[in-house]
Amino acid sequence: MSVYSPDPGWLCLNVDGAVSRTSGLGSIGSLIRDTNGCWIVGFHKSVGILDALHAELWAIFSGLQLAWSNAAPSFSSLVRAITRIRSKGWMTDICWLPRVENHIADAIAKLPIPPSHCATLFHEPPEAIQLLVNIDCIGPMPCEPKSA
Repeated sequence: MSVYSPDPGWLCLNVDGAVSRTSGLGSIGSLIRDTNGCWIVGFHKSVGILDALHAELWAIFSGLQLAWSNAAPSFSSLVRAITRIRSKGWMTDICWLPRVENHIADAIAKLPIPPSHCATLFHEPPEAIQLLVNIDCIGPMPCEPKSA
């Protein structure tokens, strides 16, 4: 299994949304990796009761928001908000990846749904997905946890 490797100086943002078939509750997950595929930061967040498309859109928006550290706009303008955050002083590219190639973001989105709508920011991979990250890490040197 390999992960998309961005050019030097670029980062890779992976996002995914998930909706429980039983409860209808949605959650999203995201991670940002460096050129070597090593973890920089990620998050997991509950997004309430919604459909799969809305979960995916929230995942895109929240992932870009994490990358840019911008304030959240209103729900009704989510697509326009994604366009606005993408038009800031950076270049972004959005492409669909099959689940097998986006399995870490998928695993984050499927972590147990938090009780609030506040995002859980991960400066290190959550224990539940650490093995996936280690297996997926690319580059000449293995991903090492950052020292505090």
